[in-house]
Amino acid sequence: MAKEAAWRLEYRGVDITGDLDPLTTSVSYTDKLHGEADEIEVAVQDRDGRWRGPWCPEPGDVMRLWYGWAGEPSIFAGTFELDEPEVSVGRGGDTMTIRGIAAPITKSLRTERSADYEDKSVEEIASEVAGRAGLKVSGTFNDTRWRIKRQRRMRDLEFLARLGEDTDHYVSVRGDEIQFHPVDAIDAAEPIEVFTIHHPDFVAFRGRFETKDTASKAEVTHLHDEEKRLVKAEIKDDRVRTGDVLRIVERVEDEAQAELLAKGRLHQTNRNRRNGTLTLVGRPTIVAGTVIALGLDLGKWAGRYAVDASKHTLTRGPYPTVLTLKEARE
Repeated sequence: MAKEAAWRLEYRGVDITGDLDPLTTSVSYTDKLHGEADEIEVAVQDRDGRWRGPWCPEPGDVMRLWYGWAGEPSIFAGTFELDEPEVSVGRGGDTMTIRGIAAPITKSLRTERSADYEDKSVEEIASEVAGRAGLKVSGTFNDTRWRIKRQRRMRDLEFLARLGEDTDHYVSVRGDEIQFHPVDAIDAAEPIEVFTIHHPDFVAFRGRFETKDTASKAEVTHLHDEEKRLVKAEIKDDRVRTGDVLRIVERVEDEAQAELLAKGRLHQTNRNRRNGTLTLVGRPTIVAGTVIALGLDLGKWAGRYAVDASKHTLTRGPYPTVLTLKEARE
């Protein structure tokens, strides 16, 4: 007997799964590792016009989603605020698409601002920025501290993502939390599973090598404001042989900060060097931040990858999970 997708959806705190089930065309959930909020998308038939009338969702309404396989424990996807309801009316049938993001669209995270943070660590800065939006910060943090760190005409969410990149972290937003994780803590993890062409859940793989805009090393230089000396650091990536150098001229206070900045920026620059998408029979437990491996029968693409995004599209019957993969840093 074929497996069946299962999902449960709460809207404004009310379980509406039963009301939606006969009308639902698909439910998809996309989980993201860095710099972007998770997303859901629910497509429903609207034969009687209720979704473009009294049931029409309002931006800012809250949804919660659970998903998985019928008869198995469900996975909690998270809490989402609706953003961009879309209706389609025509002879082929009327539909409503409801989209939600796991970040507060009404909060100050999306407000552009300038600010100075004095004598603070990464965690303390992140906590102050998140606190303005009533959010919490979780995770682990690379150890660095600034006498002064500046935010200049940047949205808070954009600033937090850049703060993460400059200190070699992945940053994600999930519900009321902003999560920081050192790149090494994720990329160095043991793969949870090895996928080969003959794996029973393997559907398809598409891989790419990208040398454009990659760099074999990063160099940071800054003339120290007070000590009037040149602060420098250099980090190499032995996997890249283009010879291109990523030159970074930005304010740092010591060599340790310069090295962390070079390491983080070089990682972001080279993340696409070897990448791909792996389509599997629905695997609800594989989410962004997981490390998987591709087997030797994938040739040049064999090796370890961090899951940059996982998209689970639930339809009637079996459903696919599509993983966006970036080569894990050794």
